[in-house]
Amino acid sequence: MTATKNEHGRQGRSRMPGVVIASMAVVLVAVGVVAGGLLFWDPAPASINPSSGGDSFQVTNQSFDDSRMVSVTVTLGAAQTLASPVTGRVTSSTCDAGAEVVSGSSTFAIDGVPVVNLATSVPLWRDMARGDTGADVSAFTAELARLGVLSGNGSTGLSQEVITAWRDMAIALGAPSSAVPRDGIPQSLIAWLPSSGAVVSQCDVLVGGLVSPGQPLATFSAPVTAAYVPTRPSQLTPGDRILAIDDQTTLTVNADGMIDDPASLSALASSPTVRTSQALGVLDSLTGRYSLATPIQVSVVPPLAIVSSGGTTGCVIADGESRQVTVVASQLGQSLVLFEDGGPPPQAVSLDPPTALTCG
Repeated sequence: MTATKNEHGRQGRSRMPGVVIASMAVVLVAVGVVAGGLLFWDPAPASINPSSGGDSFQVTNQSFDDSRMVSVTVTLGAAQTLASPVTGRVTSSTCDAGAEVVSGSSTFAIDGVPVVNLATSVPLWRDMARGDTGADVSAFTAELARLGVLSGNGSTGLSQEVITAWRDMAIALGAPSSAVPRDGIPQSLIAWLPSSGAVVSQCDVLVGGLVSPGQPLATFSAPVTAAYVPTRPSQLTPGDRILAIDDQTTLTVNADGMIDDPASLSALASSPTVRTSQALGVLDSLTGRYSLATPIQVSVVPPLAIVSSGGTTGCVIADGESRQVTVVASQLGQSLVLFEDGGPPPQAVSLDPPTALTCG
C-alpha cells in the first residue's frame, strides 16, 4: 500500500509542470489576443486627429446658418366675421372650424345663390354700375386682377370688361347666370373678407338657418397684427435673418427682430402652429428657429490652432504665415472660423503656433 501511494505521489508531481506550462500557454495566448486587438484597433476619427502629421490639421469647410432657438411674442387683433350681405335662408355651407376661407371662393349659398368671398382694401358698401368710380371700384378691380380673372380694367371706372370678368367668376362658383347682372355688381352677391385668407374659429349659422344683412355667417380667428423676437441671442453672425416657426412657415425678420412684413404676418397667422395655439387658447408666445437668410461658408479648425487676440478674434499659422480669423461658433470641440483677409481658406493650419504670435 505504501509503495502504491508513493507511486501515485510521484505520478501527481510529474504532471504538475505540464499543467503549469499549459496554463502559461493560455495566458500567453490571451495576452496575444489583447496585443493583437491593440495593434489592429480602429484609428480615431479624422475629425479629432491631425491628418497631415503631428503638427498640422487639415482644414475642412461647411455651410453655417448660425441657427438659434428663440421665443417669439405675438400680438393679436380683434376677431372679425364673414357677414351675410342679404336676407335669406342658408341653403348650403362648406364652413368648417379651422379651415381657411380665401378670397375668390364661396363658403355659403343663400336662397340657392353662392355668396362670393372677396377681400378688398375698401369694404363694398353699394351696388356698382358700369361707369361708377371711387375707392370701392378701384379696390374691387384690383382684387379681381390679383385673383387672375382680370388682366386689366382699361379705365378708372367700372368697365364692362371688369363686370364680365366678375360675372364669369361668380357663375364658375355656381351662381345661376340669371342671378348675376350683365351691367353691374350687386352688393348682395359678395361677402367681404378682411384679408386674402382667414381661418374660421367657428361657424355661426347652419344650413337651413335664416340670416339678415350684417349677421355673422362665420367668425375668424383673431389676426396676427405684430410679432417680434423680444430677446435676441448674443454674438450673432451679421446678416439678414429669417424665422422658421414650423416646417411649413418661414418669416422675414428685420434688423430689430420685428416681423412686420404683411405677407409674413399673414403666413404666421395661417401657420399650423398658430392655428393650433389659437384653438387651444395658449397663444402667448411661440418658439422659432432664428437663422441667417443666406448661410455662409466657414472653416473648421481645432481650438489648439488659434492664438486668441481677445474676444472672438485671433489668428492661425497657415503655410508659414499668420492669418487672422473670427470664431463664429464651436461645435463638438472644434472652432468654426472666418478668414478675415478675404482670401480662400488654407488647406492646413499649424497645431503648434508660437505663443508670442501677434495677430493683425
